[in-house]
Amino acid sequence: MQYPCLEIRPPEGTFSKISKDRMINLEGRNALITGWSRGIGAACAILFARAGANVGVLYRSDKRAAEDVVAGVKKLGKNAIAVQMDVASGKDCSHAARTMVRQ
Repeated sequence: MQYPCLEIRPPEGTFSKISKDRMINLEGRNALITGWSRGIGAACAILFARAGANVGVLYRSDKRAAEDVVAGVKKLGKNAIAVQMDVASGKDCSHAARTMVRQ
């Protein structure tokens, strides 16, 4: 069995600028991952922002938690948005991606 996702490589230079503050350089990149409004997802959103990424916080029902994460990311000087969506909906996924790109 082949797993195409395992063949995906990070963009050139992603790991080349390691500093004492960052293990990975995501400056100028956008991170759009589901489940970021609470728990491990919220912590990941902050870590992605610390690495330099702009963050799309995707949530299903807890808008207040998502907005709290957005506020935390913005305190780090990165752009962030909260987008309500259902990952089972292709339409919602497309909308979330388009919204992130526009921001």
